[in-house]
Amino acid sequence: MLDFSLYDFVVALLAFPLLIMTLTVIINSIAGPKLSKTINYNKSKLPFVSVLIPARNEEGNIEKCLSSLLVQDYPNFEVIVLDDNSEDNTWEIIKKIQYNSERLTSIKGEELIDGWFGKPHACMQLSKRAIGDILIFTDADNTYEINAISNSVAFIQKYNLDMFSAFPEQINKSFFEKIIVSVLDLIIYSGFILWSAYFFKNKAFASANGQWLVFRKSAYEEIGGHTRVKNNITEDVALARLIKSNNKKLLVASGKGMIYTRMYSNLREIFSGFSKNLFGIADNKPILFTILICLFIDLALLPFVSLFTKPILISIIMGLYTIWNMFLIFEFKQSKLNLLFRSLGLLMFVAIGIKSMYNNYFGVLSWKGRNYSTKKGNRQ
Repeated sequence: MLDFSLYDFVVALLAFPLLIMTLTVIINSIAGPKLSKTINYNKSKLPFVSVLIPARNEEGNIEKCLSSLLVQDYPNFEVIVLDDNSEDNTWEIIKKIQYNSERLTSIKGEELIDGWFGKPHACMQLSKRAIGDILIFTDADNTYEINAISNSVAFIQKYNLDMFSAFPEQINKSFFEKIIVSVLDLIIYSGFILWSAYFFKNKAFASANGQWLVFRKSAYEEIGGHTRVKNNITEDVALARLIKSNNKKLLVASGKGMIYTRMYSNLREIFSGFSKNLFGIADNKPILFTILICLFIDLALLPFVSLFTKPILISIIMGLYTIWNMFLIFEFKQSKLNLLFRSLGLLMFVAIGIKSMYNNYFGVLSWKGRNYSTKKGNRQ
């Protein structure tokens, strides 16, 4: 019989979250909802779809975004893009594309109102101009496969959803993108079973991604739309919680192979972007967020602390760690660098998380040339 020390038992206990996360990523890989899956939809009843894009300082992205949206195979849709007082050539590029497309409508955004964050304010304006029965809010730095709208409508119809959201495939090019931004997908695909958002009514199971939010317009209006989340930096998750609180149906899916985004291009952008909203993944609750931070530290250090345990424990932990990473790499398109640098990425993510919590309590959030009071959500 193996003689386990107290240290061995502690390490085994620390490995339990890794076991759960490995099982979760396997379940999501094999049986999770995927936007890339073709689902037949009722072509005799095609709801009109309004695709709504807030854009601020997106001159480097907006053309690729609109070009991939305007060629969608869904026959019954419009695209409305709002220039949110950009300080670059975003508006000029939009108008140039609009000249050659009857589907595209462009509007100039109103000045930001005190008490609002920029994106909810822009989305609120877009929703007022939309005429579709289904609203799709998406970001200007995304690109899409030709059937992204069709498959989203199919999900809405098949599962009788009020809200549907997909997590895009991350396009990471630089070293720090590959090891830090990938932690976001780690949280999504090994942090919870995607189907739980559909089967469980409690708002604790609510999740969403603002890069692809699909609503029945009636449900969106019933919950109060973006006006209800006007000063919430993680307005996407807040809307999902409102959907759950109103006993409506929500489903989240992997958008791998269907929607693509490059969130940040260098370490400075990663720190600035994630420190803005990372605290929001724990619903801005410091105790819950501290637990998550401890979990990330555990996952980062576990491969090293396990080296001083019994050989069988080393084998089990290293095996789980390898399987976990291999599913994330091959199923969810993460870089192979994460086999070597996952711990570094997790610890850097922890540092950004602590900065995000500090900013939300004591600092000022800055994004796209705007500053927001962390206490009142006011523009400065």
